[in-house]
Amino acid sequence: MKKSIKKEPAATAATENPALAGKDLTPIFRDLEVVESSLHSSLKMRGYFENPRVSFAEKTSTLRKIFKDYISPEAYDFVLLLIHSNAVYLLTDILRRYRLHKTDSGVLELEVRTAIPLAPEDKDALAERFAKKLNRHVTIRNVIDESIVAGMIVKTGDIMIDASLQTKMRNLVNKLRK
Repeated sequence: MKKSIKKEPAATAATENPALAGKDLTPIFRDLEVVESSLHSSLKMRGYFENPRVSFAEKTSTLRKIFKDYISPEAYDFVLLLIHSNAVYLLTDILRRYRLHKTDSGVLELEVRTAIPLAPEDKDALAERFAKKLNRHVTIRNVIDESIVAGMIVKTGDIMIDASLQTKMRNLVNKLRK
């Protein structure tokens, strides 16, 4: 007879685990989103971390060099666990489920596309500005998009705010042509 595994929401698991009780996991998930975004923006990097021929020591060293200034030790350790388990591909699904849980709890998530990762204080300031304008709790998911020269593109659902330099230049050229 097979045992069935009960899937619990992150919030329930956190309250039942004494080590996680009362701990805000948002910063860790924010750091994991930086890693996920980097892996999605570079197929070469993703292939490297998923390649079984590359040793765990090499992957650990590379991960440290790339993300040492961008992610917390907890996020780093979690990514190492995924790498060691040959399960880096699961990161996207883990974050998708986390976002779904946040949406169910009434938090609005904004996808902010930038050329380079936003500093944590910039993410917080941006979230605070949108929260005041929308009168709602807001989180920022930073997606790295190398096609953006400067500025950002903000998306949520069907709404998009394009504040990229490329779009501003295109609009200026169109105005000058008229």
